[in-house]
Amino acid sequence: QRPGNELLMSSTHIAIMTSLTRSILRLKLRQPASICQRLWLSTSPNSSEEARRIYTEDELASMVSGLSSERANSDENVAAYLASNFTEDDTDHLQEFLKMQEELKEKVESGEGLEESVDPLAALNINRMSCHTRCQETEEGTRAGRRMRKQGMIPGVIYGRDPVKKIPPFDEKHIIYVKTPDRYIYSGINRHGWRDFESRVYDLTVEETGEVHRVMPTGLQVHPVKEKFICLNFIRYFPGKPIKIPIKPINVEESPAMKRGGFIVWQNRHLECVVEDGVPIPEFLELECTGLERKQVLRQERLTFPDGVKVSHRVKDSWLLGSVFGKAAKDEIGPEA
Repeated sequence: QRPGNELLMSSTHIAIMTSLTRSILRLKLRQPASICQRLWLSTSPNSSEEARRIYTEDELASMVSGLSSERANSDENVAAYLASNFTEDDTDHLQEFLKMQEELKEKVESGEGLEESVDPLAALNINRMSCHTRCQETEEGTRAGRRMRKQGMIPGVIYGRDPVKKIPPFDEKHIIYVKTPDRYIYSGINRHGWRDFESRVYDLTVEETGEVHRVMPTGLQVHPVKEKFICLNFIRYFPGKPIKIPIKPINVEESPAMKRGGFIVWQNRHLECVVEDGVPIPEFLELECTGLERKQVLRQERLTFPDGVKVSHRVKDSWLLGSVFGKAAKDEIGPEA
């Protein structure tokens, strides 16, 4: 043995004994104190002076759960433990924190100050996303794209006109080459689904320049086997621009055909609409299924449009949503031959 090993082992044992003693006191406070606990409590700073402090029920509730004031004030070991681990300053901070929680709870219940904290983007049903600029010289091409995807970056561009920022259409000067972290794309897909991801509006922030572009995801390309993202572009969005809104059936239980196991054969799951300025972009359009019968054709008349949302002029009057298929009722089946 080399000299000094005994001193090293003794200091290690002391550290282990101290940590174990603290764990025993916190987890098994109701058990009688052992010799190691008493030794540690006796060596705690200011344990003899602060053990005489009288604790109330409110103070103990913020310190330790399930401990009564009678035991805390009568048991010397418990009082020494509280004095060593909870000072008067800590108790005051805890009481202030609990008081702030109660005040916040009262404000939430009464609705006071909620109007000021409402996010303007959330009120319009617009999400946030960030991206990074992409160098056209070093980050363009097949090899560079493969290298970026291994780093979790999906290449793409921001394009399209924007009359709000006076950006004309088909202008190559305003095309921005970007790369988006794939975790943001996965988050959007998990929230809205594969079909509805490109029907959402985002405030896209370019990290290097700080510019914010209001865009819609478009042209999402996915590997057919690995299901990994290959490319994602963004087209600029402005009030009055047509956007495809998904359709969701409601009151399915009120349909005789649906009750018999019927289903809708979709021709179009989205409808191109125009949302006015200042109107929240709806998550979906409601399709009223009350009274639907077998072989019935579904059109725009069964859709419910919120205020400020109307069908785009590019949608034809013969637009078809789908048809209802399913089992026939007994009265629909003819007599046996």
